[in-house]
Amino acid sequence: MPHLILEYTKNLDAEIKSKQLLEKTHWVMLDSGLFNPEAVKSRTRCLEEHLLGTKKEGTSFIHIAVALLEGRTLEQKKELSKAISACIKSEFANLGSVSVEIRDMDKASYSK
Repeated sequence: MPHLILEYTKNLDAEIKSKQLLEKTHWVMLDSGLFNPEAVKSRTRCLEEHLLGTKKEGTSFIHIAVALLEGRTLEQKKELSKAISACIKSEFANLGSVSVEIRDMDKASYSK
């Protein structure tokens, strides 16, 4: 725990190097100091189909979802979100949309 899931639209395949981008965002998680480094799990998902707004073509996005056990402060989560977003934006200057979601998971209902 935690989980980082990096989703990107298939039309970014030509310019995205998913393994390298995954490694960079994974290291943002590790460098945050918020987690046991051995517990961080990161993965990518290429989205075969997508819609964005009212446009029919030429859209793309990256969305990063981070699920972590409750207990971090709002400020810690904001800083983590900003750091991950900055990492992605530094790689893609002209990307249409980048979003980061930090989500708390309930300790009482989480099991592994």
